[in-house]
Amino acid sequence: PQAFLRSDADCTIFVYPPKGQSDFPGQLLKLSKMLYGSKQAAALWYNLLNTFLLKLGFRASSMDPCFYRRACEITNDPTAARSDAIIILHVDDMRVAAAPEVLKIIHDQLFVEFQITTSDTGRFLGMDMDYDLTKGMLKMHMHTYIESTVERFKGFDLSKGVPYRELVGSLLWIVLCVLGPELLRVKDLAKRSNRFTIADYKDALKVLDRIVASKQYGIIFRRGGANKEFIPSKTRLGG
Repeated sequence: PQAFLRSDADCTIFVYPPKGQSDFPGQLLKLSKMLYGSKQAAALWYNLLNTFLLKLGFRASSMDPCFYRRACEITNDPTAARSDAIIILHVDDMRVAAAPEVLKIIHDQLFVEFQITTSDTGRFLGMDMDYDLTKGMLKMHMHTYIESTVERFKGFDLSKGVPYRELVGSLLWIVLCVLGPELLRVKDLAKRSNRFTIADYKDALKVLDRIVASKQYGIIFRRGGANKEFIPSKTRLGG
């Protein structure tokens, strides 16, 4: 919770208090912790979390600094596991793979340090994860997130304001994760974020309708599927 606010400020930064919260006219506040929106907040948070994971025995991959592995003791058994835990990290969200007893220890250590919240393995970053171990298939899609977006914006009371930026932000996350064919349309909507009208909001709702019609689509990974990628014919040059 409030990940970016946990890092100590690495330089002297003064800010004005929020409007109406000053103790006296012209008051300035000196930051002791980072704030969301400051340029180095994300980097300082990563350094903080990375330092803690290193203390737990994890090491980041040289190919991807957000992929962590904790090595097991080396044995002569070629079938022995090389790692007792694996972590993938996205800003302040992570997935941890480990045996139940190891997972509990890691969870308790993270909870003491960061008061983390947890969820089941079915969701990550707004995406649904469908596993079929028998068929050797993993599907990542956003059916749940799309449904919640429809529920959030379709019946919105516009007398309270037009949530254009919020809707476009949700659409951007959907197309960046799993529905790339709508990306150009959503990027066009994003360009209007500072000068939007009701008509623009209705255009955004139309894009949401098209996304709803494709909510079953996603990204599929198959066991043994490396170098056997299938590209749908409609996405090839020439149709």
